[in-house]
Amino acid sequence: MTKRLSSVLLLVATLTSGSSQGQTLQRGDVLVSTGECVDPITVPCPFDSRHTKILIYAGDGSFKRTLIEAIGSYFDTVVDQTGFVWAALNSGVQKIDPAGVPAVFYDTGVPLLRLAIAADGRLFATGGNEVRIIAPNGTVSRIINLNNQPTDFGEAIDLASDQCTLYTSSAGSSRLMRYDICANGFLGFFTTVQLYLRTLRLRPDGSLLVAGGPFNNGGPGVVHLSPAGDVLRGYSGVASLVALDVDGTSFWSAGNKTLYKIDITTGQILIGPINVGLDINGIGVVGEPRVANSPEAIAAVPNLSIWLLVALAITLATIAIVRIRVQ
Repeated sequence: MTKRLSSVLLLVATLTSGSSQGQTLQRGDVLVSTGECVDPITVPCPFDSRHTKILIYAGDGSFKRTLIEAIGSYFDTVVDQTGFVWAALNSGVQKIDPAGVPAVFYDTGVPLLRLAIAADGRLFATGGNEVRIIAPNGTVSRIINLNNQPTDFGEAIDLASDQCTLYTSSAGSSRLMRYDICANGFLGFFTTVQLYLRTLRLRPDGSLLVAGGPFNNGGPGVVHLSPAGDVLRGYSGVASLVALDVDGTSFWSAGNKTLYKIDITTGQILIGPINVGLDINGIGVVGEPRVANSPEAIAAVPNLSIWLLVALAITLATIAIVRIRVQ
């Protein structure tokens, strides 16, 4: 049944993505995952009535095109170093080329919400109170849960520059916590903010932007935190999703059916509100300066590969010498 559903989703997306052939994504483009229910009567909305799209807006806020459409719900998107878009779609991730043609759909077994990408192309996905690590070939290489800890994983997630420390929200709460995926250890709670956390971003300067539903109506939907977790400022009147702009000084925020671009230092609305016309489930930016995927972090990956190749060469040479001696 799962394989059949995956095939149907891929077919639907393929049939609705052909109008963008030959088009590319530009650095600074904003990817907006949207959804609507075409059955206004049945609650909850039947799966077949959930229509979802990824829309592309230019860095100046102008609408460019629809990247892809499908049945179900798109949530977070990230763009890898080869220019492919990875999107959380229903119970898996979909790899989409820049023209909007789906390359493949990988079923991970649970509905996925938020994505973070490492310098080596691995994806970290939240869903089902767990974190799934997805290899660049789409296989789930590891599932992390906190069954023996005082909480479960929540929705928001990002990866630190050390490629080991995951920042995540605690399930159903306003607490941020950290987990060391390299040492397999829960690092404890980091800080608490007055938000039901949905998304977070680690900035190159070590500070964080966190976003979610405010506890009090009219309260800030986005909060800027220092590297130590102290509140630097809140941004009132903006929505509960956040993504970093490529200029390094502003962020995009979205929720309900509106999209904004905000100056981090002043809180000034630079662009928006833009009425998307559909409910917004997630946003991402092409070339987004998330710290784990920074040029410095990416540059370190080939160095590791070189050492691995050297080690492999030494191993093969040793095997060859042993064979010669045996003969």
